[in-house]
Amino acid sequence: MADVRFNGKEYTKNWFSHRELMQGAIIDIDIAAQPNKQRGVRTEDPPYSFSVRK
Repeated sequence: MADVRFNGKEYTKNWFSHRELMQGAIIDIDIAAQPNKQRGVRTEDPPYSFSVRK
């Protein structure tokens, strides 16, 4: 199953912060033939531009 790790930790978000990338980052992306439909589905996972203000 596809998986993403950011600086050694499981990463579920669908975006990377420019600030974090500029500080140096190690991104490990493990891909698979089938998409991981359980990844990136939490409320906090989409980028802010897709969020709803409350």
